[in-house]
Amino acid sequence: MNKKILAISMVSIITLNTFPLNIFKKATKAASFVSNVSKIENPVAGGDNDNWSGNYIYFGNYPQTLKSGAASDSKNINDFEIDPIRWRVLDTNNKAWSGSKENDFKINAGWGNETGGRQNAPVGGNGILLYSDIALDAKQYHPTHNSGNEKNELCWGGNGGGSGKGCTLWAWLNGYGNGSVWGGASVPGAPFLTNAFSSAEQNVIMPTKVYSEDLNSDRGLASSARTSLTEDKIFLPSYNEMLNASYGFTNTRSSSNTRSFRFSNYSDNLKKYTFSRLRSPGKSADIAYAATLDPAGNVYYDDPVLFTFGLCPAFNLNLTSVIFASEAAESGSSGAGGDGKKSSVVSSTPAKFSLPTGKGNDYKLTLKDSSRSFSASKTAQNGNQVTISYNGAKTGSNEYISCLILDNNDKSNIRYYGKLKQANSTSGPVTLDMPQELAYGEYTVEIFNEQYNGAYKTDFASDFSEFTAIVKYIPTVTAPTAKTLTYNKSAQELVNAGRTTGGTLQYKLDNGSWQTSIPTATNAGNYTVYYKVVGNNEYLDVAEKSVSVTIKKATPNVKAPTAKEDLVYDSEQHELVNAGSTDAGTLQYKEGNGAYSTNIPTKTDAGTYTVYYKVVGDSNYDNVAEKS
Repeated sequence: MNKKILAISMVSIITLNTFPLNIFKKATKAASFVSNVSKIENPVAGGDNDNWSGNYIYFGNYPQTLKSGAASDSKNINDFEIDPIRWRVLDTNNKAWSGSKENDFKINAGWGNETGGRQNAPVGGNGILLYSDIALDAKQYHPTHNSGNEKNELCWGGNGGGSGKGCTLWAWLNGYGNGSVWGGASVPGAPFLTNAFSSAEQNVIMPTKVYSEDLNSDRGLASSARTSLTEDKIFLPSYNEMLNASYGFTNTRSSSNTRSFRFSNYSDNLKKYTFSRLRSPGKSADIAYAATLDPAGNVYYDDPVLFTFGLCPAFNLNLTSVIFASEAAESGSSGAGGDGKKSSVVSSTPAKFSLPTGKGNDYKLTLKDSSRSFSASKTAQNGNQVTISYNGAKTGSNEYISCLILDNNDKSNIRYYGKLKQANSTSGPVTLDMPQELAYGEYTVEIFNEQYNGAYKTDFASDFSEFTAIVKYIPTVTAPTAKTLTYNKSAQELVNAGRTTGGTLQYKLDNGSWQTSIPTATNAGNYTVYYKVVGNNEYLDVAEKSVSVTIKKATPNVKAPTAKEDLVYDSEQHELVNAGSTDAGTLQYKEGNGAYSTNIPTKTDAGTYTVYYKVVGDSNYDNVAEKS
């Protein structure tokens, strides 16, 4: 959380993001990309078993949680953490102001009406209507209720219709001065709009026509001097809006969990009574009252405007400024993100991204920052690895070069998201490794410069630079295996054939040339067979690997020498054995402890002799051990 110290009530809250005012225009995305914000669903009409069932967006920051060690009843703004604000999504496509309150709004629906209806419309286009179910602050509607003719003149807003004399709460929410406030009352300092939102966030909050109808039929409802039609950025819900079933509320005034809210630590310590304000002028004809809501969801038509109640604001967010939505929480994975989540982890391979839909989701937004002049282009692709050159990046500890990979059939469906590189320089190269699990085909890639501010906080991004990258399959290779071989005088295949699911498997022997046939060899020895896959249009190359193979030496076939018979001393030398033979190698003999030679041993004297023989092998044949 942002824990910067604030001067009490008069100093704007400092947020993470500071940009020049008016930097946001309609988001100009790459032609094929469509923001996924349209996938965020509206709440269940009328609620679900008396519970509000819808989605939330985190946007802006405000003092909420009491700091550790601070006094439990502190009202000092410095004693509270600056937490991200969680907003209910009431309408993902709130229709733009048509120019007629009769066409756009529920009118002449005073106290007792229980049908509910819309009483706000964004100006200039459709918007996302957001409402806080946490009372963020506590203020008076107006500091006086009976000092003059407030009961007949005090409007919600003072810049359109009615008496032209608005309340201080309306002025404080939007940062207006005292000029159009009833009775010249002083507007409290530190406006909500500028405290809760950075200048960049303020610029995507839409001006909204806010119709605030008097609940008193005797004063004329729509024609009452207390009924106003203003154009503001921040407002409180009206009585009729809190009964609007399309916003997920029940359309009865009695208690309902669909309208329940809670107080932050900060507003809880500031409030006088446990209610939140609604903007509708109250029914009473005695003094100036306004409608209220209690935490149990009861809607009331009257409470004195000078009471300090909790505030649950609302506003319309400009759809055209939202680049894309993600889950509010940060990914806990070690990869470059997670399903629907972002992460500060950097990886050249983006992670799967799947924005959750349905109800009960917490989202955050990435907004278009028109002050960025980033561009990028693909300079090369080697296999599934893409080299990118970029220019004009903003740099910093939370600045990144990021990417999206889109679904070919639905360009609002982001399939992968990741931070490829921290932006430490304004220009340079960056590598994108296309995810291995992608099927073969051509994919749309969006590269952008992004300021990532962490979980539950708004991020800001440049225009997208778009290109296509072709993904090829990675072949599944069954490696060749060494054969069990013995020298046999013929050429023999050295390996059992390998297999590949795509591309062409090639082999080579030692330093030979690559070929599709299996290498052969004749002589005994050790060989290295290399193999690789040469890819094609659909399959990648697979780098070479090797298999070691041995052709073993053969064993010679030996015919043993035999002793000569009937040798009798006659003073002549006689060969002691008949010659043996071998089909390979050299047959050698010796007598007793003599030396081996190829000659058959001879003797003259009578006696008993032992003749030994063996085979001395060669490069293809083993030795044969001596025998006798």
